[in-house]
Amino acid sequence: MDSSQNLVCLMSSRLFIILSFLTTTQLHAGLDSEIAALMAQMKCPGAATIVVQKPSEGESRHAPVIRYYGLADLETNEPLGAHHAFRLGSTTKLYVGYLARVLEQNGSLALSRTVADYIPGAPLSPSHTFEDLGRHRTGLVSSIRNAEFREKVIAEPAKYWTAPEILPYAFAQKASDEWAYANVNTILLGEAISAALSESLPQLMATHVFDLHALSETRFETDAEALSNLASGYRHASEEHPIGYGKTFLNVSEYNSSIFSWAGNLISTAPDVAKALPFLLGDASPLPTQAAPWVESYGESEYAFCLERWDGFIGHRGDVPGFQAVLARDLETGTYYAVLCNLSNAKDGRMPANEILRLMRKKG
Repeated sequence: MDSSQNLVCLMSSRLFIILSFLTTTQLHAGLDSEIAALMAQMKCPGAATIVVQKPSEGESRHAPVIRYYGLADLETNEPLGAHHAFRLGSTTKLYVGYLARVLEQNGSLALSRTVADYIPGAPLSPSHTFEDLGRHRTGLVSSIRNAEFREKVIAEPAKYWTAPEILPYAFAQKASDEWAYANVNTILLGEAISAALSESLPQLMATHVFDLHALSETRFETDAEALSNLASGYRHASEEHPIGYGKTFLNVSEYNSSIFSWAGNLISTAPDVAKALPFLLGDASPLPTQAAPWVESYGESEYAFCLERWDGFIGHRGDVPGFQAVLARDLETGTYYAVLCNLSNAKDGRMPANEILRLMRKKG
């Protein structure tokens, strides 16, 4: 029996659910079985879901409800649990954007500064600012769209890439004259912040975000030491292009997220993400309060400074080979949601965390 067949049998025969926090708030009685069925349909090995409901007037915020479904690894059949970490993909942008706004608020950084003062080799207009990078106003194209870069990643999947190594592959491509969402903007934002403050982005993030909010299991994937508790990651792709899209179910854990640098290489656990949701997306967060203006993005979504708005949510969605995540706040109810999956895409191209989020909101 191959790993994908094993997954279907496991998902249909048993469901691992662990409640990490006790609460009087109960989700729809049938939601657990519906999520398990959806995961089996998409061949998603494991998922963690987080819900933090908005309290009634006079109440303190409800404790998060975290549930774990399925497996962290198909070879060992290890159930997914609170200690397992996920690659967060482009939801990393929320953290980078939040850091930038916090540094702006405390007077350490002016987002109106021009990028050329700090990244002189970038093919940008002299007028492009840090704010422009967070809003993807440069027209630059992501490195992953460069065929030479993709070939090198596939040839050496375990290599840990640095931002200076990645950026030339983005700069070698013709920039767009129109608005374009591209990871290179957030990578440049991280590099510019570091250059402006003469401190590494991981250290700045630790000081102003991770340590302050007790996110002890959240870190950038810059070397193999970050992987001690990482769940295995899976993808529907092809043997020839394992980081692309296809019909073959593959374990792609060896493809680390450093290929996306500051735009997508955070690793975290569900309990840490639950702590982060309110300060990243709450009413007091500088990300939503300073979001305007919004611009039309891809599909039906809109984009602001390191922040997405879609289907009545604000937050961000993201994927890297083997993992898909969504962190969101429902604009109508104020409820926070997060879904972390160790499958980046289904055979039909659907993103599992996005699909589970839709189901969770539908069931209330």
